[in-house]
Amino acid sequence: MECHGSGGRWKCTGCLGSPVYCTSCCLDRHSRDPFHRIEVWDTKGCWTSSWLRDVGVCVELGHHGGWCPVPSGRPPADIHDILDDDDDDEEVDDTEDTWEDEERNGGAGDDPLRAADSPPKPPHAMMTIVDTSGVHFLPVRWCGCPSRQGWKAQLLAAGLFPASQRAPKSCFTFRVLDDYLMTNVECNTNAMNYYRRLRRLTNPAFPHLVPDRYLEFMRVTREWALLQAKKTFGFGPEGRGTPGDGDLGYFCVACPQPGINIDGQWQEDPKTSIRYLYARSYVMDGNFSAEQMKMRRPANDVPMMPGKMFLVNDGPYQEHLKVAKDIKMRSTCNDHKAVSQANADRHKLAVTGIGATACSRHGCFVPHSVVNFQKGERQMNMDYSLSNAMKYRAHEKQPVVVLYDIMCQYGVHIRKRFTDSLHISMPHDLTLWKGIGLFHVHGHQDTCEVRYSPTFMAGAGNVDGEILETMWASLNRISGTTRSMSSSNRQETLDRHMNDWNYKKMITMVALLRRRIQANRPLLLKMREALDAQESGISTDVLVQWRRVLRGAQEQRLQDVRAMDIFMIPEQTAPSKASLQLRLTTAEGNDGTPIGTADWLADGLKIEEAQYTPEDEWEDVDADDGSSRATPIGDRPNPLAGRRLRGPFAPDASEHVVLNLPSNASPEMMTNDRSLRRLARRERTLRRGQANDALHRLRVLLSEKSFHFRHRIRPSRGSQQRKTRAYAGLEKITREIQRYGAVYHSARSALVRLNMSREARRIYKRLRPADLKVSTAIAEPNARGQRHATLPWIWTVNVQQDMDDDEHMLFGASAHRLCNIVSSIPPIVHRVHWFRARSRLDRAMEESAILKRELQSTKLYFDYEQDRWLAMATTGPGEAWPGYAEHCRQTANTYASLAADAQSSYTELYVEQNPLE
Repeated sequence: MECHGSGGRWKCTGCLGSPVYCTSCCLDRHSRDPFHRIEVWDTKGCWTSSWLRDVGVCVELGHHGGWCPVPSGRPPADIHDILDDDDDDEEVDDTEDTWEDEERNGGAGDDPLRAADSPPKPPHAMMTIVDTSGVHFLPVRWCGCPSRQGWKAQLLAAGLFPASQRAPKSCFTFRVLDDYLMTNVECNTNAMNYYRRLRRLTNPAFPHLVPDRYLEFMRVTREWALLQAKKTFGFGPEGRGTPGDGDLGYFCVACPQPGINIDGQWQEDPKTSIRYLYARSYVMDGNFSAEQMKMRRPANDVPMMPGKMFLVNDGPYQEHLKVAKDIKMRSTCNDHKAVSQANADRHKLAVTGIGATACSRHGCFVPHSVVNFQKGERQMNMDYSLSNAMKYRAHEKQPVVVLYDIMCQYGVHIRKRFTDSLHISMPHDLTLWKGIGLFHVHGHQDTCEVRYSPTFMAGAGNVDGEILETMWASLNRISGTTRSMSSSNRQETLDRHMNDWNYKKMITMVALLRRRIQANRPLLLKMREALDAQESGISTDVLVQWRRVLRGAQEQRLQDVRAMDIFMIPEQTAPSKASLQLRLTTAEGNDGTPIGTADWLADGLKIEEAQYTPEDEWEDVDADDGSSRATPIGDRPNPLAGRRLRGPFAPDASEHVVLNLPSNASPEMMTNDRSLRRLARRERTLRRGQANDALHRLRVLLSEKSFHFRHRIRPSRGSQQRKTRAYAGLEKITREIQRYGAVYHSARSALVRLNMSREARRIYKRLRPADLKVSTAIAEPNARGQRHATLPWIWTVNVQQDMDDDEHMLFGASAHRLCNIVSSIPPIVHRVHWFRARSRLDRAMEESAILKRELQSTKLYFDYEQDRWLAMATTGPGEAWPGYAEHCRQTANTYASLAADAQSSYTELYVEQNPLE
């Protein structure tokens, strides 16, 4: 409460409202808040900075901040020597930042304050205490009771961590240590900058007068980080033993871990086809931003938790590197940096980067699997990372999916390298699926796209294999400050950031899975509808054959990835000159139609098609005023009335004559003339054939145009002559597409006027400009961005005609054999696109099953951790470790909340919304 008496001259800026106190009230108010900042009213008529020690505040130890009946101004008798900080046994760490090296050489570094004189020593008999509010000098009263605790226990009970283990004269509050660790992972602030901030906060005008306890602070924060990590994972009491490799790191809660979040007997599941549900999916990559300079005094480096989190234990790792064969890869694919610079050496760096293995589905680093690079991204480095990842909480029978940017090179002799090494291992009967991420695979040769793309990998689900790139982006924000750290400090800092990343992934895993489940359901429906539409125009015999071929390729892929070459479109060229092949039938009916009627109608259609000249750009215009309109193509009363011809033809030219076909007759004539209606039925049959043929030719031409772009336009860059020829050929194809687009438009318009059935309307849709747009999905279905792309409707109509035409072409007259074989691209396109559509649907179905299992596994993981912490609370060391049981129950309660959220989401998604899934 604010002092209302006379003599109020002390203002506390730490209390709410900055109240003004008298001396006695200020002392009473802050006996348990000794780290507030105060100001005193100066005789010059202003507030000036002051300290609570000036009103008599001191730190009381041994009684939870209360007064001790037998206080002592000196530490307990177990401290034999009272030494100055300069004589402490505080070791000097190597460098954390570049300016530290410069300072030792007499330079000022990057901070002008380093040029100032050394700050004065703290007041006599006072403790230097560093808190979030600044650096304080306060007297300390030790407990002198007969039952008192030791000096270390008294300091720790007060929330003070000593800077020395012998005779401390400096302490850091638990609050400032926790705040630094949080600031480090959230704001990427290193220890040097954080302590600079504290000095300026303590004395904004003259921060250089504040004692420099940076080295002590850096060492204490490392000790504190170790203690907090051991506490987080329950390794405080001696009975828990020493943490093993990776035991102080979080891992992915959704990845299958036998005995933890999946049944330990999973391998006995009789349904071998669903074993992909229990597969571990990894992604590997290197990061050359996380480099480290060579240490000047490596003997001073003291590791505190080597290999306990994510970076591997350096001792066994170096033993592996000594005997591993340095295989210099000769690239058989495109020139990739990871291959060409694998043996690059930089003489000023001790570490050129790091390599990691992570969960490819959820983006969690695998504990004890991050390795340092000594040169470039060599196979021996990544082998060690992968080997450790496959051993971490995994079963030797679990299938493994490994995605790596250069898997086409790295995976060639992977089993032999593991077999020949004494320090890495891989089960000999391991089911190993090898792939390349969807982004990087398009930088490889075309064959790599189909052999290694996860889209065509049975059991992979919908995984892109590029999630590690986003993880590097987050880690790189701290990599600059770790560049000049000591090896151990750098390792602990990177470990801490990776662990924080995994922790955030853990607490948000349910929300991530929920979003993916909700997004996959409409995608699954879309993929199923797209495949059904594509299969509707293909005969059953062809589909049976294609399914058999696809299944065989998927089975052979594990032994030979070349089996996936069936997804490749042979690099052929469609006909250079497209011509419409009308195959009109002339079958006569038994309803009294005169002989020759079908021929007469067929001739009429040929004449009408001839009216569409190359100069006609097939532009839709309004039939009344001639202005352009944006409405889709189709359904105008007359197929020629709305066309604007841009050739030299006069309005009365033959190109504008409307033929006397039944489809051009008026409704009154159709109603009154029975013979005309019979002719209309004949024309309707021919018009359907005309529409089918036009669509067939459009598919041929669009395939040719797509290949022309890929193999004529793109290679012509840089040569004006080749470019001119390439675009001249493209213009010819474009004119043919316009022509057959107009033919289909005319046929459909006639069908509409001839009362086309509702079923036929679903087949013969309006032809829109977007349907004739040449897409990469046509000739390059495996290209980047085409994973979930679907083809326009014209590719799903009358596919069997393409099949039949192909057979006719391949086995037709010998005089046309060469031309006809070259014209067989459309059937191959249909087959490849069916393979692709089938694979997209399979991956979406696998994703649905995997996501359900992952949500179940997430809940089981939280249940497992809850039970484990409750067991530690009941079987712990008891009174020997005060607060341990409470901490265990608190942690168990956190996991119980996470498990409840997972159960609630599972009930909502699979019991209430979709119980049959």
